This record gives sequence, structure tokens and C-alpha cells, in this order.
Amino acid sequence: YANIATGNFNPGTAKIYTDQSLFTCRENICSDVVDLYNALFGYSRKRNYNSLLVAPVNMLSGFILLIREEAENARKSQKTHIIVQVNGLTEPSIVEELYAASQAGVKVDLIVRGICCIRPGLPGKSENVNVYSWIGRFLQHQRIYYFYAGGKERMYIGSADWRSRNLKNRVEVCTPVEDSKLFKKLYSNLQFFLKDTRNTWRMASDGRYYMRKASSSVKAITIEKSSELEDEYAISA
Repeated sequence: YANIATGNFNPGTAKIYTDQSLFTCRENICSDVVDLYNALFGYSRKRNYNSLLVAPVNMLSGFILLIREEAENARKSQKTHIIVQVNGLTEPSIVEELYAASQAGVKVDLIVRGICCIRPGLPGKSENVNVYSWIGRFLQHQRIYYFYAGGKERMYIGSADWRSRNLKNRVEVCTPVEDSKLFKKLYSNLQFFLKDTRNTWRMASDGRYYMRKASSSVKAITIEKSSELEDEYAISA
């Protein structure tokens, strides 16, 4: 089996950070992990992987391909959607690809805790882009990537932000989430951040963040409680 996580096992940061960690025995993922370690230890020069996106090898090109596929589907008037949760977004090529996808008609929702080099809502450039930042009791450290992919729906989690240092200058890994139950739970978590009105800030086209205002009829719920309800539903289903 293999374990691929969005953060490390640190007893200090674990008190305030929240991450996702995948344990899997899927052969396609485990074989890629073995190949990666062989490359790290100098036993091979592996440059292609079956399932994993590995930086600085194929991760940047892999994400660009996924974004371009959404843009191409949008040009065909198909349903498209990109949802990304990261700590930072600064890589110029990713920024340009997301702008191009927005112009093609792709709906892009970005949940970026820290620095974000995309401006949403710019006429003719990013009308289809939304940028959010969520600040609550715990630091949201996970990196989650969702692509509608023509109805095939692809989800990745991993250690890399969409920063140049992660995509080009470090060894980072993102793994596909292939289990339907885990996929559903991660997607539900993403939807929470997109709908939350308690701790979510939204970037305007001027680059400033504005706090969302909750309706008086809507009961506030935390992400921690949301996860508990999700677990209860999954157990009872």
C-alpha cells in the first residue's frame, strides 16, 4: 500500500493544520510510488508515470493539459467546471491557462488561502473566475484539484500548490482520487467552502477581499461540523 498526503506528519503543525491523507493499495498508484522512490534513490531515470502527477517531471504539463481539456469542452458548448483549493497560486503559465479557460467559457472556482495572482471578474478576461479565501479556526492546508472532464470528473490531492517553487523546483506528488466514496466526500468539502458565509472572503476584480454576508435565515455551520454530518450520513446510508 501507499500513503499520499497533502501535508507532512508534523506534531506541531498538526494541532492547527488540516490536511487530507490517502491510504491506497491500488496497483496503478503504488507502482508509480515505487518508480518515484527508485528515481529519487538513483536506481532509475523514470520520466513518465501511469497515474501520479510528479513535479518537476509531469505535474505542470499534466495540470495544463487538464485545464486545456476543459477549455476545449467549453468551446464545444459542453458543461465544464474547475474547482481548486490550494495555499497559493503564482505560477504564470497556470494563471494564463486559467484566464484562457475562462475566456472559453469554463467556470473556475479557486479557494486560495494565501497569495493569488489571478484577478476575477475582469471584462473579457476572467468573468467566469471566482476567487475565495477561507479563514477559520484551523488552517486549511489541503490541496485539492477537481475537473469536470466531460462528465468523467477527475479529482487529485497532493502536496503541491500552484506555485512555481512547487511545480518546478521541488519533488511533489499529486494522486488521483479513484474511490467513489472518497471522491464524493472531497467534492462535498469543496462545496462547503464555495457556499460558506461565515469564514469565506471573496476577491473582487480590484484584488481586494470582501467578507460574505450570511442571510439571517441561514444557520451557520463550521467545516468541522460539516465533516461530522458527512460521516454520519455515510455511515447511515
